[in-house]
Amino acid sequence: MKKTRIAIVGLGMAVAPHARSVLDLADRVEVAYACSPSVERRAEFAEKFPFPQCDKLETIMGTR
Repeated sequence: MKKTRIAIVGLGMAVAPHARSVLDLADRVEVAYACSPSVERRAEFAEKFPFPQCDKLETIMGTR
């Protein structure tokens, strides 16, 4: 079965339950990027979750 690719946009206070849910769906869902312009939020998120990260929506959309 092909996985659905998603992006997590915004790595603020509410992201943890959503990211955990995505981990539970790992057989069906792939996170292309977790995105936040904040270096601090990306670093904190990376300590807990193994998803690729970016700092711009253009990266997610492929328009760099």
